[in-house]
Amino acid sequence: MKSHDPSGPRGPPTGGPLINNPLINPTLIPNPTSKEKTIMLTQPKFPPHRRQDPLRLAELQVYTEIMNSDREGRALYELTSANAPQLDFAVAVQDVAIFGLQVKGGRHTINRGEFQLITADGPENIPCPLKVTWDAAMQIREPVSKRLGRKAFVVPVLVFPDMEPDPDIELRAEHDPVKVLFGAHNLVERLVDLVADQEIFSPPTAWQLDEIAETLMPFLVASGQSADEPEDQESEGQAGDVSVTDVGGRPIVVHHADVVNVYHAPVTINNYNAAVTINNYRVAPEAEDSPGDADGAEEAPTQ
Repeated sequence: MKSHDPSGPRGPPTGGPLINNPLINPTLIPNPTSKEKTIMLTQPKFPPHRRQDPLRLAELQVYTEIMNSDREGRALYELTSANAPQLDFAVAVQDVAIFGLQVKGGRHTINRGEFQLITADGPENIPCPLKVTWDAAMQIREPVSKRLGRKAFVVPVLVFPDMEPDPDIELRAEHDPVKVLFGAHNLVERLVDLVADQEIFSPPTAWQLDEIAETLMPFLVASGQSADEPEDQESEGQAGDVSVTDVGGRPIVVHHADVVNVYHAPVTINNYNAAVTINNYRVAPEAEDSPGDADGAEEAPTQ
């Protein structure tokens, strides 16, 4: 599948000063040199401190599979609203569907009609994850429908990354609108397979992907900040190199800064929406043109 033409009025930026601007960390901006490769833009970044947390490994597996998919789409990690459970992932796959994913790590079973998590201390009853998945996924349907001007079809999916298929859970899911997947391997393609025989009314188009992502940005936990992290605030560090990488992780700009101030904020850049990190820095006093003063960056809002 070829990526869509970025030259239209709502396409992502393709180069020029934006990509080379050291005020922007374009991790979520398509690599302009990879025109033939489609990508699943995933935001925000998975918090580094969670990578070694055993309670987050299931989410990391799913996040990595989504991020590495060759399908064109947008994915958001951890969304919440006042009236629904937290949704682990919202995934919009171009020309396929919008999926709402709930991730349950560890081993689960059903005993006398009740879902149980198998712990070191024995089975522990938990709320029905099928119902939790449905409630969490449905919270994004109304705002996306309003934005697109039509009823959005959201497919709720419960994912057990650490489990082999469980017959009891599969049987229970047969009578539930929530779909179930076991394991995380090749996850996005398996999501697509789930709806291969299902007629999806008006699946998201290439240009609607950004609209969907923009609509769901306010649902990100603390506007892109993880729930277990402290409040976002300006953080000032010592002198150091400010590095900007493209989506493939290759460095674009490296600049030595006298002081580095870091802000996290969802922004819109040339009609392209992304949760980016703004590296707002002041260079040494002898420098005449400070990138930190460009475009009012010194006044970047904190979230």
